[in-house]
Order: sequence, then C-alpha cells, then structure tokens
Amino acid sequence: MVKPANTLSWAIINQFIGRKTAYGIGVVVDVKTLEVFPIPVDTEHIKYVPLILRVSEDDLIENPALAEHIIPSIIELVPDPNVGYLVKSLHTGVSGLEIAYGVRHDRQALEIAHKRVLEFIKNVEFPIAADFRNTISYRYVKK
Repeated sequence: MVKPANTLSWAIINQFIGRKTAYGIGVVVDVKTLEVFPIPVDTEHIKYVPLILRVSEDDLIENPALAEHIIPSIIELVPDPNVGYLVKSLHTGVSGLEIAYGVRHDRQALEIAHKRVLEFIKNVEFPIAADFRNTISYRYVKK
C-alpha cells in the first residue's frame, strides 16, 4: 500500500529499515505535494513510484518525465544505546529511476525535496549524529 508518512518514527523504522544497507531507509518526496513516501525494503523504485503516480511501470519507462517531481533520498541510521538510533546521513537525488530509466529533476526540486526530508527526520525522537553527512547529488539534474 502506498502511504505517505509525516515524520520518521519507530513505526517507520520497524517497517522500512534495511533498504540497501542494514540501517538504511529509502524515501521519495513528491515535490508537488511535499509528501514523503517510505520505500518498502524489498521493492525497487521502478516498481513503487508508478504506484504513487498511478501509472504503469511501462508508462514510466516510456516517459520518465512523469516522475521528475518524485525525488529519492536515503536516510542512514546508526544504532545508539541511549535512544535506539541516531540519524547518520541523508543523501538525495539518486535511485534506479535516475540511473537506469533516465528520470531527471530540476535543481530546485532536488533542494525542495532534500529540505522536506530534513524536516521529516528532524521532527523525531532520534537525534541527528554529531558527524551527520548531508548531501545532494546533482548528477541527474535536467540539462
């Protein structure tokens, strides 16, 4: 089921942790609505994003511009004995949609999505790590 989330919570962590890395959580942001959608651990973006857009996977492959407003981010956590987890890093702008299917984004959309995910992770009980890494990849920006 495709459902946006308001904030990083224990429920989100328990359901979505382990994407690509042991403590990774993948999300996408719809920059038109500012909704944040956690990506299921066993589902690739190319399978999940069409559900958000209500299009077929073939439609998205044929017209990657359909997803130009859907921006991927990876939140990386690290276990902490006091609070459960610390938020270790946030990286925005790269997924299989960009690499394999040619989805491209406006620079401004990447920055809006990144800011929204920062809000998503900062409004929680999980502190930001002292050595927090905060990056945006501009490799797949529209030319």
